[in-house]
Amino acid sequence: IKETFASVSTPLRNTLLLLLERHRIDIVPQLAQQFTDLVNEARGVAEATAYSARPLTEEEKRALSDVFAKKMGKTTLRIENIVDPSLIGGVKLRIGNRIYDGSISGKLKQIQRQLIG
Repeated sequence: IKETFASVSTPLRNTLLLLLERHRIDIVPQLAQQFTDLVNEARGVAEATAYSARPLTEEEKRALSDVFAKKMGKTTLRIENIVDPSLIGGVKLRIGNRIYDGSISGKLKQIQRQLIG
């Protein structure tokens, strides 16, 4: 096992060996996610998911990051783009538990609620 983890740092290797010894190796994904969250927080980075009717270009992702990172008090957003043709057009952006809906389908639903309500 030490040979398998020979390329990683000593503290990480020792932690993994300790988790393995104590039959807690199943928590490694959770530890990795917590570590990523802490690093992102320290660097001022937020994870975001952009839903769009077509794939976004790097320039469009950068523009979204510039605008919404400031709103979130972050320096930048790491954006994952998911194509959802049901949006018709525009973008729906999820950052943490917040959703910013600038999609055409979202606007149509809003108009429908206003007409019915």
